[in-house]
Amino acid sequence: MSTSIVFSQQIRDVKINEKEIINLTVSNENPCTIVFPFPLSSESVSGGSITANPEAENNPAKFFLSFAANSPVMDLRSLTDEPGSSTYMNITHNQKDVYVLKLNFSNDNFDSSVTLKLKNSGTQQVTTFTPQTGSALLERTNIYPLLKKADSDLIEGSEHFLINEKYTYPNQVDFTLETAVKWGEPEMIVLSGFFESSRKAFYDRSSIQVQVGDKIMHASIVQASGVVDPGKPNRVQIGVSDFDYPEIRNIDMKKNEFKVLLTFEERPMDLHQKLLPIPQWNESPIPLEPTK
Repeated sequence: MSTSIVFSQQIRDVKINEKEIINLTVSNENPCTIVFPFPLSSESVSGGSITANPEAENNPAKFFLSFAANSPVMDLRSLTDEPGSSTYMNITHNQKDVYVLKLNFSNDNFDSSVTLKLKNSGTQQVTTFTPQTGSALLERTNIYPLLKKADSDLIEGSEHFLINEKYTYPNQVDFTLETAVKWGEPEMIVLSGFFESSRKAFYDRSSIQVQVGDKIMHASIVQASGVVDPGKPNRVQIGVSDFDYPEIRNIDMKKNEFKVLLTFEERPMDLHQKLLPIPQWNESPIPLEPTK
């Protein structure tokens, strides 16, 4: 006769502030996914008995954590089965606010998904566009379905549209525009899609423009390689901010068609990093316009 053990789990929202300790129950059998109300960095996370490298020799840590830079999502798992094991983890935001999380091991009634939300301070925070905030919005766009499922405050006031339209440039490179997201505070439109081609192609990332209806706007930030490798999708994200174009605040996302314009090159350009904040625009040559 076999006995099966069923672990109970919780999915919950927690209002947080820097004056209260947040208690989390973490299993060693199943991950605990935490969605923070702001993006994380390696400098913002500290604590004892936590590690991102549990395979390291003689590692005494009791809890494993994993997250991507500029992402608000963190996965936690206990590395011990010792009853009563716990530790504290500190999360620093804006270099001044510290939130304390207490991690407690248990396979009984553990947290499966926790969305942390800031308690209303009564004052509205206005965020201006910077390369860091732009990068965070690109990453947030990648996990939009997860944030929507968790009813996260991070997507409050945003608009998400499935487009899935395919265009072809004169050099026979195809581009499929998958989604468009309009964010607020700061206002930014993020387009996500991918290039495809039967031969290798190169493009100038600083030439990328977005056409919305009749309006053409230079990209404020792009996540792209500058290379179209044949035989596979080559993904790209393009952000246009209200810092450069205040008029995007009034764009009707449902009534306008989107196009991505860019310049192709004979050889690679500025490929040392995929993320490119664009501080100024190249006025020539004229970017190519795709056709359906």
